[in-house]
Amino acid sequence: MPTMRGPRGATTLSVPASSQSSLDLMATLGAPVVVGALFLACLLTLTGCSDSGDPTGAPPINMPPTATYAADVQPIWDAHCTSCHGAVANAGMDLRSTAGTAMLVGVASATYGGSRVVPGDPAASVLYRKLQGDVSTGDRMPLGGAALSAGELEKVRLWIAGGALDN
Repeated sequence: MPTMRGPRGATTLSVPASSQSSLDLMATLGAPVVVGALFLACLLTLTGCSDSGDPTGAPPINMPPTATYAADVQPIWDAHCTSCHGAVANAGMDLRSTAGTAMLVGVASATYGGSRVVPGDPAASVLYRKLQGDVSTGDRMPLGGAALSAGELEKVRLWIAGGALDN
């Protein structure tokens, strides 16, 4: 390759036209600046990596647990509620699986102010408050039976908090 004299009398090599823009940048900014910028870019790329496979190195997002109606809530109704809220439909509620969520979600409580189930808001849902034993909603449900376990109550709460979907 032929050599040429560059700025300030430095000796340079001639290079193909495809590399000319890099050389122009080096001539304008100076080789140490360009080399430093490349080093910094490589360093930043390496520090963004993590062993977890997440290229940003960000901590994992912990998604809250959810519950589905069919898999988590309906078995609770079947075990504790359908003897009264089935074919007999006390208080106008049929909690058998064939009824789905139609008797619950967005339906006004027959006795207490508010909706039986307010999607996304367990604390505003009359049904959830009755299952908890909130005295403002009368007797705890299931009436005359054992209270739901903490795990069962949590499944109902998660289902309502998740939007009370008919899933």
